[in-house]
Amino acid sequence: MSLQPPLPGFASRPGTDLTSAADLRHYPNVPGSTLARHGRLIGRAGEDLVASILRRHGFIVLDLDDHSADKLITVGNSICGLQIKTVTHPDMSGSWRVQARKGCSRGAGRRGYAVADFDLLAIAVLPMNVVLFTSDRSECHAIRPCEIAGLRADPMASLRQALCTIGLDLCPAPPAP
Repeated sequence: MSLQPPLPGFASRPGTDLTSAADLRHYPNVPGSTLARHGRLIGRAGEDLVASILRRHGFIVLDLDDHSADKLITVGNSICGLQIKTVTHPDMSGSWRVQARKGCSRGAGRRGYAVADFDLLAIAVLPMNVVLFTSDRSECHAIRPCEIAGLRADPMASLRQALCTIGLDLCPAPPAP
């Protein structure tokens, strides 16, 4: 592995501890404290799952750093902003729930998103390797256990529906003769 020496006038890059996430090796069978400690890494894994599914279906996916949307995708001549939320464990009923809010769930400053912050919400159910896309702007979302098989069988069905809801179409009808 190469090492970049520090450049004059630039801040040093934070060190990367390659063993720091070793306690995630048995995911999803890890304690909640481990998930909390690695929240950013888990969130990034959810973003990567969404990007992987989209790229496998021919989408151009752009990463956004420090923006209200996590990813951008191109749909025809349009650009669609995605906010991605990752869920790691089901609730007592077996449903996978997320809160679509900005900020850390245990910190101050939790607030809702503005309408202009993103176009679609993508909910990554990390242990099941499925994603639900929705245009629903509600703060609370739940994926029931009976929905998982459908999301796995047709990963793009919820995206097609969500895009249609906001006026975008993956497969526009051919022009009339």
